[in-house]
Amino acid sequence: DLKIEPLRGNLDTRLRKLDEGLYDAIVLAAAGLKRLRLEARIRAVFEPDVMLPAAGQGALGIEVRTDQVEVTQALAPLIHHETWLRIAAERAVSRVMGGSCSMPTAGAASRLGRCVSQAAAGAGVAAGAGHRFGGCRSIGSAGGRRTQDNRADAGRQFDASAAPG
Repeated sequence: DLKIEPLRGNLDTRLRKLDEGLYDAIVLAAAGLKRLRLEARIRAVFEPDVMLPAAGQGALGIEVRTDQVEVTQALAPLIHHETWLRIAAERAVSRVMGGSCSMPTAGAASRLGRCVSQAAAGAGVAAGAGHRFGGCRSIGSAGGRRTQDNRADAGRQFDASAAPG
């Protein structure tokens, strides 16, 4: 039987609680463990078809004031177009689902075929004891109004499929 329990504290606290036997297993972000050189603690990695990550998980964002044109231009080479498309799709679906600090959502976008200008977004949300779960898949092209429409459609599709019933 699987029993899900709340787990609070920073990474060291969570790992200590695991080591002390307070939990049989805990789920942590592999990227964080790797960043802290704790790869040896990783026992398994969930693929997105088993457990979706939080929307935008692992992406680095840099915010620049609009009046800082030189800074924006200097950072432009760092933009990875495919990552930007994926994160934009994931965030749009999360936004339509009402994702926030108090309403966790998950989503993973992926490229379809060889075309970098297309993205598919899948999303999931669980509420209560898993009583609400839905999913969607939507294809959007790079930039412009059409992509925004497709991302909004993905969110609406998800919202409809996750309705109680």
